Amino acid sequence: MAKFPSISPYSATRFKAPTRGEVCLRLLNRPLSVTCAFLLIISLNLLTSQGAIAAKSKVPQLNCSGSGELSGNHPGWTSISAQQLTVVQAGSNNYDLYWCPATAPHGQDEISYTVTSTLGAITCETTLLTCSMRGISATSKLSLMASDETGSYPSDQLAIQNSGVPISCIKIAMKCNAGPGVQSYPTYGNSAPIGLGSCTFAAVANWQEIALGLHPDPALVYKQFTSAGGNANLGLTTDQVFNYWRTFGVAGVFLTSASALPVDPINLQREIDDPHVRTVIASLNLSKNQNFAGTSNPNPSYHWVVVSGYTPQGPLVVTWGQTLQMTWQQWNLEAVTMWQITTGNDLKSLVGSK
Repeated sequence: MAKFPSISPYSATRFKAPTRGEVCLRLLNRPLSVTCAFLLIISLNLLTSQGAIAAKSKVPQLNCSGSGELSGNHPGWTSISAQQLTVVQAGSNNYDLYWCPATAPHGQDEISYTVTSTLGAITCETTLLTCSMRGISATSKLSLMASDETGSYPSDQLAIQNSGVPISCIKIAMKCNAGPGVQSYPTYGNSAPIGLGSCTFAAVANWQEIALGLHPDPALVYKQFTSAGGNANLGLTTDQVFNYWRTFGVAGVFLTSASALPVDPINLQREIDDPHVRTVIASLNLSKNQNFAGTSNPNPSYHWVVVSGYTPQGPLVVTWGQTLQMTWQQWNLEAVTMWQITTGNDLKSLVGSK
């Protein structure tokens, strides 16, 4: 497993806006290597402006000239100060966030931005250069990262932990697709946080339940997992899983194709919204003690999950017999590959919740 570059925290400095007494936060002019994860940790040391705060904050004028990096494989900025993450209080517990654009000289497709608060893992995910966060406090810390079809820069910082409990879709608030919703499933011999070896065949069985409406026999699935060469402590490679599934079938279903897809948030949402896809199998790289959907992973491992939907906070994933809520930050840091699966079976009728 590659060692992630370290990231140093930087404090924020306050400044007084030129008009109407707005006070926002700006970053210290400190450089950061373009090979870093570009996760920005800042303290929201907010100062209330004179008089009542308007219901809608005025957009700050940021100097974003040359903010994006000139080299690198993923979206990034030339320095910490170039991000200019600016926080404006818009209400008692509502804040508007603004930042400068990242660039990806060798990137692909549209860039999306993820801002995550250490307080409750409150998240905003957007392709814009602004978003609003409700429920954070004056002492909350935030992380900012960018992603595109090439992925995101890795980090040796752990992802911010969340509860793992799926949040509800609020149709009038943000884009959301809960897919089949929160359901329970057989574990297929795969339980958290240990015994991850059979996660691949468990994900295959979960996918068949969600996508095809089938109910694979857990004993048969685990027997086939061992026949493919796995055991409780030894998992299988991607090629082993797909070759076995294609040749021998899993619980009577034979794989036709497994098409790798970009794992950035934009493409994941696009695939979940596509009526011809709707759910994908994904491989996650969980480093030691990495935070994943309310669980801290004790040992480094690759873990397969089924992504059945998404909420404003992040993907809804099925694993360990349950539906869990990831954050978009966790997904950006941990997702390695996701696949669109086709078999000889028709997808079951499913009405998503968007």
